[in-house]
Amino acid sequence: MPRLKSILTLILAALAVFFAVPSIAVASFDLTHGERFGNAPNEIVDISSDGSFIVGTQGKGIVRYDMSNLNSPVQSAILADLDTVPAIDLGNGTSNGLELSTPAGPPTFGVAVANTEPGPTSIALVRDQYVIAPFNAKNNNVDSNANGSYEAADATVDPPDGIVILDASDLSPVRTVLFTDNDPVTGIAGAPTGTPGTDPLLEVPDSVAVSPDGNRALVAVENDREFGQPITASNPTPGGVAGFIRADTSDPDPANWAFDLVKLPAPFLAAEGEQAQPEFVDISKSNQAVGSIQEANRIAVFDLTDPTVSPTLLDTDLKDPGSSTFFADTVNNNPISLSFDTQITRERQPDTVKWVADGSLIALANEGEDGSAGGTRDFSIHNPDGSLVSDTGAIFDPAAADYGFLGDGRNTLTNKGSEPEGMDTFTQGDTEYLLVLGERTESLTTWDISQPRFPRLISHVPTGEAPEGVKANTRRGYVVVANEDVADTQGNAAFFTLHRFSDTALLPSERLIPRGEGTPYFNVRGLGSGFSDSEIATVDGTVPTRVLSAEVGGRGYAPLKSGATASGAAAGKVLQDVAPAPGGGSWVVSEDNAFELARLDASGAVVGSVKDVPGTTRRMSGVVVTPDGQTVYGSSAAANTIYRFNVGAGTFEEVPVTGIASGDFILDLALAGDGDLIAVEANPNNNISTATVTRLDDPANVDNAIGPADRTVLATVPISASRSSTDMSGLALLPGGELWAISGTRDGGGHIGHADLRRLIKLTAPSNRVRPALSGTASVGQTLTCGDGSWTGASSFSREWRRDGSTIADQTASTYVLTGADVGQRLTCAVLAAGSDAFEVAESGAVYPVMDGATGATGATGGTGATGPAGATGPAGSNGSPGEAGPAGPRGQRGPRGTTAKVKVKCRVSGRKLKCVVSKSKPRASVVARAAGKVVFRGRASSRGRTAFAVSRSDRRVQVVVSGRKVGRVTG
Repeated sequence: MPRLKSILTLILAALAVFFAVPSIAVASFDLTHGERFGNAPNEIVDISSDGSFIVGTQGKGIVRYDMSNLNSPVQSAILADLDTVPAIDLGNGTSNGLELSTPAGPPTFGVAVANTEPGPTSIALVRDQYVIAPFNAKNNNVDSNANGSYEAADATVDPPDGIVILDASDLSPVRTVLFTDNDPVTGIAGAPTGTPGTDPLLEVPDSVAVSPDGNRALVAVENDREFGQPITASNPTPGGVAGFIRADTSDPDPANWAFDLVKLPAPFLAAEGEQAQPEFVDISKSNQAVGSIQEANRIAVFDLTDPTVSPTLLDTDLKDPGSSTFFADTVNNNPISLSFDTQITRERQPDTVKWVADGSLIALANEGEDGSAGGTRDFSIHNPDGSLVSDTGAIFDPAAADYGFLGDGRNTLTNKGSEPEGMDTFTQGDTEYLLVLGERTESLTTWDISQPRFPRLISHVPTGEAPEGVKANTRRGYVVVANEDVADTQGNAAFFTLHRFSDTALLPSERLIPRGEGTPYFNVRGLGSGFSDSEIATVDGTVPTRVLSAEVGGRGYAPLKSGATASGAAAGKVLQDVAPAPGGGSWVVSEDNAFELARLDASGAVVGSVKDVPGTTRRMSGVVVTPDGQTVYGSSAAANTIYRFNVGAGTFEEVPVTGIASGDFILDLALAGDGDLIAVEANPNNNISTATVTRLDDPANVDNAIGPADRTVLATVPISASRSSTDMSGLALLPGGELWAISGTRDGGGHIGHADLRRLIKLTAPSNRVRPALSGTASVGQTLTCGDGSWTGASSFSREWRRDGSTIADQTASTYVLTGADVGQRLTCAVLAAGSDAFEVAESGAVYPVMDGATGATGATGGTGATGPAGATGPAGSNGSPGEAGPAGPRGQRGPRGTTAKVKVKCRVSGRKLKCVVSKSKPRASVVARAAGKVVFRGRASSRGRTAFAVSRSDRRVQVVVSGRKVGRVTG
């Protein structure tokens, strides 16, 4: 109980902070979900100030893209391998997979090798003219004699790391600065020199930052032991010197740039040892430097303005950002659900650092490196002295779960959750935004930090595999994310993703991300459609027993609604697909050999199941049901066979499908209006594969096989169009003819991708001319009849009866007998009309049934009634002739003259409004105000003859008319 109390206390405290956010207008700003380009792994990216080009690290090289046309970025320059630069030796290692002979044109996709050392570790532009890039050399630190001793001769296989400077226009090398000596031209001032393996040297640079004015640069030298000098018998504690390299880049000629080493304090090095590894750096516009020392849980904050300052940090320059408290799972890889039920506190151990709030505060992406203990999973904002302003420990990962990005395997006690890493900041209008990448959720979050104490999530969009670097450009209105991993060993190369600034009303309507709200992580897969033209049924493959629905009528995101939770024999099974059943409930399939096909009612209870689908390799993947509910079709991810299930007879038939590409299988099914099947064919054993959507002719009457002549390709979705880490796994044809597909996610504890709903094509559907009508008496016990209505292009009709919008179970006939449950409820009938290609639905008008009272016994005969009314009056006689006119009467006296009210109009300027008062008019007189010939106010005076109104100050000339008389003109 005490543990539960502490959890509840923390939850309430987090909610109190969250809801204490001052009331501000909801921003309409958002980011689009991103387009892919490029064809090789990436790490860090930078954008020119005008947004006309970007540069990025790729494999062992560097690439430039011309961004003149954001719809078609062009690879305009490439330095594929730093080995081509004199004095740089990367050795025989990673290939970046770039086609040197075709540097321009659309991206190509195929097998690519992950972006591993050696190569450039970071990249930054200096005044849009030069690229400054630290690099790791080949790192082949070996004992060449195999004698257990690292000798001087071994230095020949340990070339120095360094910094290369390139011309930004064509990526030609301009200067190389090596970590070997302190020569002002070739080396780093203050750098240690000596023999590798016996003396500490500068090794393994990490990130680089350039000041906003372009006059200074800073490089973090991490000295990561993984890529540094090896441990040998003669050198049991090898390693280089960790610190920061600062550069004066103010001279127009890079040949004159000066580099020196800023060392970490000796006591700090002695205390932290191997943990003293600077990682990321940033420079404010006032030239204050900040660097993260992740494993030591420190940030270094120091001044770059005075070059005479000793290049050794003081102990007071090192700040402790403290720890973060958040929630995670108590059980690793919980098979039932993802939850946030255990309170954890970890050191923040920041990764990326960024100056925010005009350089007065520091944002930290807290990745955490606690090893087996797990890590933090948030970002935080701090004062330069390290004290906390705000953090997102309680909301960062739950938000990722709501958007379907966070897998159960990442949310364990010993893992690092979203693993926040790359960051950038920008201002749009008066609002400052912070971009934060989730490396393991493969997503990009946008936060409004204009009130640093209360960061507010704006959007959460997918990126590529393992996003590492992010950069925004406000002049062109886009964000670029560099992704360092390939999607799969068989499939997609890594790439950049480009996200554009967008109003929420302009987000895409044909590419949607499922989004929950306060729900556990979901892993949606499979699609099914019923009588709704905006809701698609889907199932959750991580919380295995949930049936959900996704709303596809909006833009950017598809809100999820929880439906049935399967119980009984279906409980705990990993569902693969769902098909809404006529009359309510649904059919579901599972890969589980002990449970493959079931009918669930609206509550999730199993009301009919088949456990033994024919075949030895089942892996049921798709299901669809005919409108009459009598035939269910299933597909398998292991056999190109359609399973035809006769519901009434309870029998299965197998219909082989031939002509499908090798390695592909039918993963899901939809039903065309004439009974044809629509199938999605893809490779379930390849995490990303080209998907083919085909139409299979007349499956109800095929006895042998559906062959190539019976298959028509409707659409092909190539690998390059995928935004997910798994293949297309669901298909649904909605009423109205929209064919939707879904690419699912995978939950392997690593890169999981995301769910991607997309509208593929639109098929021709019937058109309703007159909606269905209800006939009969709307009282309990009476029968209502639902007509078809009038249609064009319809050949058959199906129905469902609805009570207050919900389907009445198993009522699919054209007639319905009213029950007591219907009394006072809104009762309608929906008609699904089938055409040759697709369906359309129309709903009848509503009735509100009443109770039917019993008839009493016949009463006694009444007495004689009262006398009836008199008969009608006869017609009037004709008029006589008119008499002579009499004399005129005397003229009356003239009455007293009434008082004349003098109408007054007074106006004053108030902000952006012109506020006016009309007084001394007649009571209830009409008052009209016009500006530029248009009526801007119309009303009546009060009983006291007063009226007040306000108009825009932009209406500079306002004419006031009272009771049809102009009484004034006001100039604003």
